[in-house]
Amino acid sequence: MKKIFVFCGVAFLAANAMADTGKATLDLAAVFSRALLNDPGYLQAKELRNAATESESQAIAQLLPFFSVSGGSDWNYLYNKKSGFQGQGLQRYWVHQFTVNLNQPVFHWEYWVQLSQSENETAKAEAEFHNAYQDLMVRTIEAYLDVLHAKDNLSFAVAEKESLSRQLEQAQQRFDVGLIAITDVLEAQSGFDGAHASEIFAQNSVDNAREGLREIIDEYQGVLAELPNEIPLMKPDPLDIDQWAVAADNQNLDIIAGQNQVELARKAIELQRTGHYPTVDVVGDYGYLDNASSFGGRGDTGSVGLQFNLPIFEGGAVNSRVREALYRFNAEKNRLLAVRRQVTRKVRNAYRGVISTISQVKALRSTVKSSTMSLKATEVGFEVGTRTMVDVVNERRNLFEAQKNLSEARNSYIMNWVGLKESASSLAESDIDTLNDLLVSPVVASTPVVEPDPM
Repeated sequence: MKKIFVFCGVAFLAANAMADTGKATLDLAAVFSRALLNDPGYLQAKELRNAATESESQAIAQLLPFFSVSGGSDWNYLYNKKSGFQGQGLQRYWVHQFTVNLNQPVFHWEYWVQLSQSENETAKAEAEFHNAYQDLMVRTIEAYLDVLHAKDNLSFAVAEKESLSRQLEQAQQRFDVGLIAITDVLEAQSGFDGAHASEIFAQNSVDNAREGLREIIDEYQGVLAELPNEIPLMKPDPLDIDQWAVAADNQNLDIIAGQNQVELARKAIELQRTGHYPTVDVVGDYGYLDNASSFGGRGDTGSVGLQFNLPIFEGGAVNSRVREALYRFNAEKNRLLAVRRQVTRKVRNAYRGVISTISQVKALRSTVKSSTMSLKATEVGFEVGTRTMVDVVNERRNLFEAQKNLSEARNSYIMNWVGLKESASSLAESDIDTLNDLLVSPVVASTPVVEPDPM
């Protein structure tokens, strides 16, 4: 029954592998291209950027002349009950009229302040949009690597289970002829059951990781190109954590957006102060009237002049709004300070992460090699009776754990590199291409099949 169970599980995985071979291979560049078209967060930021750019046009419009035309035609009737120079009787007549109005602002300081604010709004929106673009790159790379890491863990779990199934079969055969004790068989059984549980967990992790990628790029079919076992490990350039921190402080997009927000808040103080300033406008109008009644007439009127307005007292509302704007300005300055400190922390952590994961990957490569040799030696020792099944199971588990840790450290190295460049806002699509050049087509390994027991 154990062989039947293993056979079914292996056959299922082999069927999945064969199904994947018929699907197109997607690399990171193709996935990112789909993300640009389908990610809701990025598309939202793009539309918000487009909306913010309209504020400058609206601010300019306030400085330009305003024309309006109004008019109408009315059908009237008038019944005059009294006698007079117009006589008694009913009159029916049309009245036609239209008016043209002109208003040209001459001095409205608040309009100029709003125009200046619109420039900061546009710059802030641009920074936020480019930040969303970089954030999309980070999320896409992370989701892509999560899928690859989950698939690696599944491969390790499947390989571990298959290896332990063979070990269990050998232990059972050796027990049947009296070469080992039942405890060795139970240890092999325990190791196999644990590996099977790990495989189930790993398969669920693969499905979850694929859902994370699907959230960004929508539905997709195909298998992902994979990272090779060995990737180049490069140290940051420049190799100076302080230079990276300075670069991030100067060009990080979150900081640039925050600086523009502070400027908006500062100019809002001036905007509220304009409530005390006078305004001057050139105003003009032209009107035409045609009254067809017996007492009406036809004619036109026009006027041009300067309109001056000076606020005197509004109950202290203007001063209150100025104080409110000042408080908000101080709040924005503190928010920007917090962003600067967060960016500094992130860039320093990412820098140290790159350095540490380089050493970690190198150490884990050695661990995998030594664990492989240790497992082989333990298996030989088990064959000659100097090592137990417990030793074999533990060594095999140590090997697969080292392989999983190496896969995770490799992905952590890449993500620390990406995070370092994002913090300095130097992450570009060329970095996607650089990572894409490392990828290789997935290789579907042949899966050994355990023959089932004859029924």
